Order: sequence, then C-alpha cells, then structure tokens
Amino acid sequence: MTERPPRELSPENLKNLIDDINNFREEECKEYLGLVPHLLIRDSFRDNRDIIRIKTEYRHHSGDSDYIISANVSANGRSCPRVYVWEIKAPQCYVFEKRTANRAQPSLDLIQAETQLPSYYDDLKRDPETLSEEFGVSSSEDLCFGGIIIGCNRTKVRRETNPTEIDILFNRAIRCRNYLYEHAKGSIRLILWDEIHIYLSADRVQALSRGPETASPFETPRITSDTISVFGNE
Repeated sequence: MTERPPRELSPENLKNLIDDINNFREEECKEYLGLVPHLLIRDSFRDNRDIIRIKTEYRHHSGDSDYIISANVSANGRSCPRVYVWEIKAPQCYVFEKRTANRAQPSLDLIQAETQLPSYYDDLKRDPETLSEEFGVSSSEDLCFGGIIIGCNRTKVRRETNPTEIDILFNRAIRCRNYLYEHAKGSIRLILWDEIHIYLSADRVQALSRGPETASPFETPRITSDTISVFGNE
C-alpha cells in the first residue's frame, strides 16, 4: 500500500477543514495544535525548546485524553515544569443549543468534553509517577487545566439562525459558564477552531513581514507527540 504524503499544515487547509459541513474533522484539525503551543500553555515560556512532552490520546483509568502538553514555564515568580490537559472536539460540533429566547445550554458534545476533562485531570493528579516519568513534573500542584477546543463561528449555537441573536446567546452562555469555572485552577478555557485559524494566519503574516530570510512556522517541523525529550533541552 502506498503511504499517503504528509498533509500541508497551512492556515488555508485548516480553514477548509473547519468549513467542511459533511464530515467531522477532529483528527485532522488536531494535527495543527503542534503549531500553536502559545495558545495551549497559559504561562510564559521562551520557545519550542521549553516544551517537555506532548501526548495525544493518552490512556488514563477513565479514558483517553485528547491532548496533554508539558513545558518549562515561568509562573508566580518561579521557573518550573507544568502540565496542561486539553479536550478536543471537531469544529463541526455545536457549542451551545438555544433553549429559550434568552438562554442557551451546553450541547451534548460540550457536556461530554466538560465531563471528560476533569476526569482525566483527576487521573493524572492521583498518579504522581506518571506526572514525573511521562511529563517531567514533580508536583501535582503544577498540573493545570488547559481547556476545550470545540466548534467554530458557524456552530456557536444550534437552533438559531440570526447572526446577532447567535452572538448574544453565545456571549451570555460563555459569561455564565465562566462563573462556574472561575475557581478551577487557572480556569478552563473554551476555544473555537476559528481562533486557532486566526492565530496561525497572523503568524504567517508576521513571518512574511519579517522577510524571506525568516522561517515561517509552516516551513519548520511542528511539535508532535513524543518528538520532544521528557527532559526538555538536552
């Protein structure tokens, strides 16, 4: 069997995956996350040399975590390794569903993600050996919620077609949701796939503005699962 050539990870191709209305594109879109570590790691770090480990579909007691990334970061006035746990859903998944004229509720896909994420967080928190050996983190205090990547502008709210009403319902639902999670460690972020696309497009523009001698992130190897040493900079 002939191997399929690697897919070009460009902003344009990601947009095509997001805009696909016939297929769920979670797995293909997930490949782009290796290009956006600064969106996935909430604390400050220098560059890809600070990434310790990335794991996708990591097996826990309660299931498989979609995306875990650890890095050497600067946080609270100190340098330390930290782990961030993410749950990923396809851009074709709805985020909320219209319940009344003034209220939207989480979609079944979002409810599933919000159930899975704390379960996988708890699995890691109760397994200090895995935190140390797999992700280079010595304390569960440095285990953090990353968040959930789900949906896109087109799938913000099911059962509403008016763009203005969609934005009103969506923004209120996000605001109410943040009340629930504001005490979670570092909070649980919710990111649309369009935000990933905008970030990558901005990176492309910045690279081009610096001139042809500057490498674009799309012309260099992306960070992939298990390509980084567990000890970081060796």
